[in-house]
Amino acid sequence: MNEKTVNAGMSLSSEEDPVLKSNALIVDDESAYGEAMKAALVFYGFDVQVAHSATEALRVLKEVTPDVILLDIMMPEVDGLMLLRLLRTDPTRARIPVIVISARVPELAQQEALSAGADRFLEKPFTAEQLELALDGYVELNPRSAYWTNRTARPPRAEAKR
Repeated sequence: MNEKTVNAGMSLSSEEDPVLKSNALIVDDESAYGEAMKAALVFYGFDVQVAHSATEALRVLKEVTPDVILLDIMMPEVDGLMLLRLLRTDPTRARIPVIVISARVPELAQQEALSAGADRFLEKPFTAEQLELALDGYVELNPRSAYWTNRTARPPRAEAKR
């Protein structure tokens, strides 16, 4: 990854009003990516849950209804596309926006993801700005975060460990 990619080295805290926060669920078996995305989303004002498998994601979804799901395709046992298809058949979860993320061949992976019901697709590695654009239109990024208060501010970046 280059230094512009979302990273696991960010240390962020949010003292925002929890009522204004959007909820996100990250489903990724790679801890570094999951933590990097979590740090970026926390910076943008989200409450974030991280699941490292489809099975764990289903457990989280019994307790939380996220405003958006970021879902990796390549995971052991049950892959992200199978989980996505399952979510799209569940009336209580079918309308949750899902952004699929993958390091697979972008054109093929994107086509598969959109066919399975994904709303958007992000190719790994991606930047914080690309993540922000993918979220645009699905959830409100917290306008009181440092990013929105000072448009020149950006989350700090460092190499993520894979």
